[in-house]
Amino acid sequence: MNPLESIPKPKQPPQTPISLNEKEILMLLRIVANMPTCHYFTKLRNKALIATFIFTGLRKNELLSLKYTHVDLVNGFIQVEHSKG
Repeated sequence: MNPLESIPKPKQPPQTPISLNEKEILMLLRIVANMPTCHYFTKLRNKALIATFIFTGLRKNELLSLKYTHVDLVNGFIQVEHSKG
């Protein structure tokens, strides 16, 4: 019998997600808005994706699986179908 089996294993504390401060958010949005693109639509799409990612707290896969029909601009809602929990 192993004498160490009766000793509980140490648990790592849960890591809190790193969040951006207001200055970093504004800088990121400015960088995305100023990125060279071939089409104006691409610039708007990129800015909308980054802003949605930052301000909603969606996970990457939740954001990437969004469809136009999941977004209600009038009432300010986003329907997330494939969420983690």
